[in-house]
Amino acid sequence: MLQHLVILTSATPDFLHSRAARTVCGLLAEQLGRQVSKVTLAVCCAEEPASRETVARLVKAGVEVVHLPGKRVSAAAPSSPLRTAMGLVRSLVLNETGHDFPRPDDARGLAGAIDAIGADAALLFWDSLAEFALPYMKTPSLGYLARPPYESGVSRTKLMAPSLRRTLILAQFAAQERRHLARMRLLRGAANICAIDTAYYARHGVACEYVSNTWDDPVGAEWSDRRSRLESNMTGIQILGNIGSVTATGNTFGMNYLGHEVLPILSQVAGDLNWTVSICGGGKMLPDVAKALDNLRVQIKGFVDDIDSEVLASGIFLLLNNAGPYTGGYTRVVYACATGACLIAHANLRKSMPEMVSGRNCLLGETPAEISELIKRAMTDKALRRNLGAAARSTYEIDYAPKAVAAKLLSMSQKKYH
Repeated sequence: MLQHLVILTSATPDFLHSRAARTVCGLLAEQLGRQVSKVTLAVCCAEEPASRETVARLVKAGVEVVHLPGKRVSAAAPSSPLRTAMGLVRSLVLNETGHDFPRPDDARGLAGAIDAIGADAALLFWDSLAEFALPYMKTPSLGYLARPPYESGVSRTKLMAPSLRRTLILAQFAAQERRHLARMRLLRGAANICAIDTAYYARHGVACEYVSNTWDDPVGAEWSDRRSRLESNMTGIQILGNIGSVTATGNTFGMNYLGHEVLPILSQVAGDLNWTVSICGGGKMLPDVAKALDNLRVQIKGFVDDIDSEVLASGIFLLLNNAGPYTGGYTRVVYACATGACLIAHANLRKSMPEMVSGRNCLLGETPAEISELIKRAMTDKALRRNLGAAARSTYEIDYAPKAVAAKLLSMSQKKYH
């Protein structure tokens, strides 16, 4: 039986819902603290320390919070094809990990600090800087992984026009991939929040299984009443087309698909209905995406202070991030389920999060035309929206709630560790 677990992360934990990694880290540490005799949350190379309020909440759950020594080092992006080529040579020929970023300034010293904690096992949370300490650690190590750290850069680079610079950047990412996978193979076992990435790691020799993402419950048992009240205050149907930073990789691909592929068809098939699409999230979207969303039906709301009310007031929660090349197990899916939303998404979603089944707790379409027809169907069928929302809420309670995910991680850690 696991008696002492140390959770390693470079994400400063909090419960503010501002950044996914921080929030999920805080939620899972809290729940693991209630399920394991002793839990130490070791924060390494964080940009800032955890707040007093966060530490107090974690201590109440039985979690000790420590900040390990060390600094975060990031490699400067190459400014020219020549610098890119030089970096590639150092990565391939000299095998310099300095071109993997961000990283700790002293991986060996970090490993020593982790081992000094004296835990039975170490759990790396998502893609932590702590992975660089794995070659030097004696503490048995497990992983709860997110997207491979280079995938965002690879996806964005592939959008560039074919050129020498594009080729060199992709080659450098390939070198980072090789080193990352070598470190991940040092884990005794791992889980990943996306079923697609779970299979990816397994293909490359990492003992990995799928354990879903999680998010806090913002509404509790009153979700249905609050949703009914807020939706009834709306004129027509509000479709929530985006939440979170509009500069994020997945959101950028999702909004691009919405603006260029779905909106033109939706306007044709449902032009006689009363609906709007709301885009919520801070930052400045790419010009091409902004142009595609320049539509009388679309409201660009920017950062929204009360996102819970925005989600609950939306008759449809539309998620198209997985329509692009950057698939993932998104926290916003868990959030949508927690609020009992009528979730409509691209069919790729189920490949990432197999709990989501079209017709049971969401609606999934393969093409822009299919997705548009599903949106129209949901707009005109309130009972369908309610039934899907209730099933989604049940999925959250059974599969996605922090307590449930923490229990799965604990089961995985014991199985792999022994």
